[in-house]
Amino acid sequence: MDDEQIIKRKLMFDGEGTGDDRRITLIQKMIVKWIGTEYQSQKENEVIYNNILSQLSLLEHSRQKSELIKSNNEKQLAIYRQYQNEITKDITSINKAINTSKFILTKVKYEKHQKVTYNMIAKDIVAQSPRKENIKCVEQLQLNINHLKEARKNLEHVFNLWRKHFVVLLTSAHQMRFMLDDEKTK
Repeated sequence: MDDEQIIKRKLMFDGEGTGDDRRITLIQKMIVKWIGTEYQSQKENEVIYNNILSQLSLLEHSRQKSELIKSNNEKQLAIYRQYQNEITKDITSINKAINTSKFILTKVKYEKHQKVTYNMIAKDIVAQSPRKENIKCVEQLQLNINHLKEARKNLEHVFNLWRKHFVVLLTSAHQMRFMLDDEKTK
């Protein structure tokens, strides 16, 4: 085995970096030493045996602790996912509310613009006189125009009569002048 594979195996075996690999190696060495050595007294044998059992207990405790941490981490991860889902839902609902508010704001702006336009037109209409008054004024003006037309016709007729009289008068004056001139020359 090359160094890279050894490191990978140790990392896979050690897992979360709790040092279990080192403890297992230590227990293996202790077991091999315990099996390979003949102890002179039973007391020494029990001491080594108790050391191996205590190391196994520590290893078991470490494994249980790692599993507990792992399960707590998974629970915490599930809680975080739940928070994430809730936050995502909240963001979605807030975005919908924002879009609805934007739509309402646009509608209100349009209505306000229409109201301002309406008020301006209403002021112009109020400034104008009522239709009945306008109709009366138009009828009165029409009557005045008709009277003026009749007066013009009458004046033109009178003018034409006066012109004819004036022409007759001028013609008579010219004739008298010719007659006077003729009498003077005779």
